[in-house]
Amino acid sequence: MNQANVTVLIPLRFSTTILHFMAMLLATASSSSKTKSPGIFVIAYFAFFVDFVTMLCGLSLFDSNRNLCQVILHFVGGVMVSMHTAYKWQPSVLWIIIGISNVPLILLEGWNLVRIFLYERRLFHQAKQSRN
Repeated sequence: MNQANVTVLIPLRFSTTILHFMAMLLATASSSSKTKSPGIFVIAYFAFFVDFVTMLCGLSLFDSNRNLCQVILHFVGGVMVSMHTAYKWQPSVLWIIIGISNVPLILLEGWNLVRIFLYERRLFHQAKQSRN
């Protein structure tokens, strides 16, 4: 792990994740979005739940490429959700914003969990059996 990852990307990932989450809370509180598309918030909050769990457990925190991707997606998502709330865009635009920012996060973290718990565990057991 390089120094730039520790000193820049990890704090930036925490900051952008929390700011994107706060923007989503504001969008949830706005009446125009809440009444017309409640299902989108389930998808968004599920993505945040998965992201917070994998980040706080350290499962995806120390990968520079993944952190950079997370920072970019959370920044774009936070800005777009804030603009959606501030300018009172149509509720259907929120589906596009979540599709651009949160769905790739779910896929990225899901792939990371599959890689960690299935692939690397299988490699560990294969190495253990080859020693016996």
